[in-house]
Amino acid sequence: MMKFQIQLNSIEDAIRMVNHLEQYEQPVDAKIGSYMVDATSLMGLISMGLGKKVELLVHGDVTENFHQMIHEFQ
Repeated sequence: MMKFQIQLNSIEDAIRMVNHLEQYEQPVDAKIGSYMVDATSLMGLISMGLGKKVELLVHGDVTENFHQMIHEFQ
């Protein structure tokens, strides 16, 4: 499992993140403290609160394409 820190500052950021993650083959969760949601769930990401640091947990191999995709949110 790989972990990445991101921050979504707007609903548009959350929509872009979900659209990117839906194309990714591995399961990805988003976590703040003990609260965890499926990172492909728009409502789940928004419920975590915009403007907060979120930890992405990738369950599987991480490609260079994935690194490039999340770079704008780090």
